[in-house]
Amino acid sequence: MAKATRRYRAAWEDRFAEPTWEDLSAGLPKELHKLCERLRQTILGERSMKEQVRWCGLPWRWSLTFLGNKRDDLAWAYLVPNPESPALGIPLPAELAHTMEQDTDSRRIRDTLTGAKRSSGVAWSSWPLSTPDELEDALTVITRKLEFEQA
Repeated sequence: MAKATRRYRAAWEDRFAEPTWEDLSAGLPKELHKLCERLRQTILGERSMKEQVRWCGLPWRWSLTFLGNKRDDLAWAYLVPNPESPALGIPLPAELAHTMEQDTDSRRIRDTLTGAKRSSGVAWSSWPLSTPDELEDALTVITRKLEFEQA
């Protein structure tokens, strides 16, 4: 009888083993790990923000969710630690997304917001985190969302 071989799955993909953030970030290349960690620390620096690793289904799999919303059913942001292309998912109020589309100087931000899926008054934007410039775009959107919520 042939011996079954056990197939290794990355922490990010293994639906049946709940990882920690350390497990997830260990799968990222060094440069991408630095970008994700900077983003994570920026978000956690906010007054009432908490983090939780959650299974988000395909394609986000295990992601780091940031909780600080007034809504219990929606995270404030999602850090998706895909080892090949990490991303930040930010649900934005549709009103804020529309305002940012109109007044931003960044073509990448404008194009991303224009292409964001909209549902129930929320624009679901996804920001790649592969370069320092992409990180800066994500940080700009985070800042605008925080300002919007405080107004």
